[in-house]
Amino acid sequence: MIKQPVKVGVTGSIGMGKTTVALEISKHDYPVWNSDEVVHQLYNRGKLGYSIIKKIIPEAAVGLCVDRVILSQKLLKFPDLIKKIEDEIHPVVNENQKSFLLEHLNKKLVIFDIPLLFETNCEEWLDCVIVVTAPVLVQKKRVLSRRGMTAEKLSFILSRQISNTKKVKKADFVINTNCDYDVMVTTVHSVLESIINDYT
Repeated sequence: MIKQPVKVGVTGSIGMGKTTVALEISKHDYPVWNSDEVVHQLYNRGKLGYSIIKKIIPEAAVGLCVDRVILSQKLLKFPDLIKKIEDEIHPVVNENQKSFLLEHLNKKLVIFDIPLLFETNCEEWLDCVIVVTAPVLVQKKRVLSRRGMTAEKLSFILSRQISNTKKVKKADFVINTNCDYDVMVTTVHSVLESIINDYT
């Protein structure tokens, strides 16, 4: 038994449906911390993330927010810049994460939506991890339909993630999104019930 709140990680490779699952979980009145959203907010002008990008890739920070298209193009050409950005951004994101948890100590579960969860060893402080998955062909179809996405960019993103197979093996719970929405909703509900029964 774990002292409340139970810290639940939700992760999955790009295009697997992680955001959809996290949104469904939030409907159960469990707070969801989304690392991508936090970074997006930090990339607005006047925020620390914007200043960090302006220092490292100035051409990507010229408007009201960081231009993610220019940022992606630059990182594709110069991937070494990723570590420079992460070294400065991650401590800020981590502080936001800690504050979020402190705000919701009265909840049974607190959900952390983290794309690079295993890659950044977050499973070490989380109580359990849900991995969202789907067949590779479904994943590629979903991702390549996104505006501004290319096969080169997808390959680059996947190269920075551990394989879906390894993620599933590391998971405490697995949700497959290659199904009817109602089936996915039922699975999410079942997983949440199992977490409450097993961890609270």
